[in-house]
Amino acid sequence: MKIIDCEQGTDEWFSARLGKPSASVFSTICTTKGEATKGATREKLLNTLVAEFISGDKTESFSSSAMQRGIELEGEAADFFSFIKGLECEEVGFILHEDEAFGASPDRLIHQPDGYEQGLEIKCPLPHTHIEYLMKQKLPSAYVQQVQGSMLVTGLSEWWFMSYCPNLPPMILLIEKDEEFCAALHRQLLVFIKEMNEKIEHIKTL
Repeated sequence: MKIIDCEQGTDEWFSARLGKPSASVFSTICTTKGEATKGATREKLLNTLVAEFISGDKTESFSSSAMQRGIELEGEAADFFSFIKGLECEEVGFILHEDEAFGASPDRLIHQPDGYEQGLEIKCPLPHTHIEYLMKQKLPSAYVQQVQGSMLVTGLSEWWFMSYCPNLPPMILLIEKDEEFCAALHRQLLVFIKEMNEKIEHIKTL
């Protein structure tokens, strides 16, 4: 994996991922069945990334109170995970896939003696959503593409998923890489990037 050493949320981090699909938006590109998505949301993402690539300016994104909650609790959740699992969690910047056309910004990578062997995705939902996750004890469908996509980008074969809510038991799962799905996701990403490149070339002629 190619790690761009920067702090997430900084100008350097935004610059590294400018105009590139990242794991957090893979669900807008590919369904959980490995098929291409359709509709206005996909088209909006396509146009947003094209605009970023051509202009060199990041698009301002909306941050809800729930998203801000996740940012504020992430460090606490990571420390809790590290304590109960006895694993060393490391913050990283933006990671490029070997194609260098898309990437991921993992919440943490798990550092072991032989190097990075696992990653960690942290979600800090509101209590009622966390209870739902606890009852189901499975990776929420909304995050399948993000978690599997992070393994596609990094080449790692295992990824921890943690749902954390203060004063409630955490839900911690170890997810195995789905090679078949990752291959389908990769194909859909390449199709999406081809569409991006076609739009970029067309706009350059205007």
